[in-house]
Amino acid sequence: MAISIDQLAAEVNRQLALFQGATDEVVEKATDDVAKMTVQQLKATSPRGSGDYAKSWRSEKLKSRSHHYGRVIHAGDGEYRLTHLLEKGHDVVRGGKVVGHAPAYPHIADAEQKAIAEFEAEIRREVEAIK
Repeated sequence: MAISIDQLAAEVNRQLALFQGATDEVVEKATDDVAKMTVQQLKATSPRGSGDYAKSWRSEKLKSRSHHYGRVIHAGDGEYRLTHLLEKGHDVVRGGKVVGHAPAYPHIADAEQKAIAEFEAEIRREVEAIK
């Protein structure tokens, strides 16, 4: 049985559209799951003074467009100002003079690396399951 090139092209396009719909769902679920896990990790591993900084971590959905889905993780409630200072450390200045150095408390980079690895693993696992 012979088929025309137009029929073949239409079937290939149909199959690609089905696969794209399935992978869009996989990416959205993986994004939500990894973002939730990362926020929990940051809340657990962030330095604690008053505890406000650690409690402030949030995940917000970005405006989604066709085939684009994302979340941003950030420290809220004005605590975002502390992220770089705590992650990298900083000089303590009083009266225009450096009087000491506040140590670094790396916690964001670790959470980021873990999130990247988990996201890639989850996508691979779920896409393989579609086949």
